[in-house]
This record gives sequence, C-alpha cells and structure tokens, in this order.
Amino acid sequence: MTTTLQQPQVKTIHLEDGWNFNLLTPYMGTITKGKVRQTSYFGFLSRKEAEKFARALVEKSIATEAQPRASERLETSFEVKAWGVSTEFLVKMANLYPNKIPTTAV
Repeated sequence: MTTTLQQPQVKTIHLEDGWNFNLLTPYMGTITKGKVRQTSYFGFLSRKEAEKFARALVEKSIATEAQPRASERLETSFEVKAWGVSTEFLVKMANLYPNKIPTTAV
C-alpha cells in the first residue's frame, strides 16, 4: 500500500502549544504534535454528506469516533472530525481525492 502522498507538499499551519494543522488536500487535514496525530478532518458541502461519511468511518472501523459538524478547520461548509484514522487511510484518500471532496469512506 502507498504510504506517501503523490502531491508535492503538505501545507502546515502552526497552532498553539506546539500543535500543527496539516492540510493534506483542500478537503483533508490533520492535527498533530510532533509525530502524534490527534485528529483528522474531511470536508463536505452538506451536513448530510458529512453525516454519511462519519457513519461509514465508524461502521467500517476506519475511525474510533467521527463527529460531523460545521467547519472549523477546513474551508468547506461542513467537516468530519475523526479520531483513530490510520496514516494508510489518509494517504489513500488524499491520493484518490487530491482536489475534490471525498465521496465515500473506502
């Protein structure tokens, strides 16, 4: 399985207390401190799509928890904040959907 992003770079925004927001694509990001990932974010245009994606993440055991909400980190209307998402899944999604909103939790 591919474990590196096909994209040339990840945009990192430094937050307080050593935390970073890493924008993997315009619609995906993570919060990290050092090498520890706290949460992952997936952006959507509608609450319905965010809710569907969040449910799929948990039902398929891709995330330990997933919370659809109005966007706070991404520049979309809604986002899913998820915990316990693997690096492999993030890379797979970023490579499948480099410049568009994810349509499914594969």
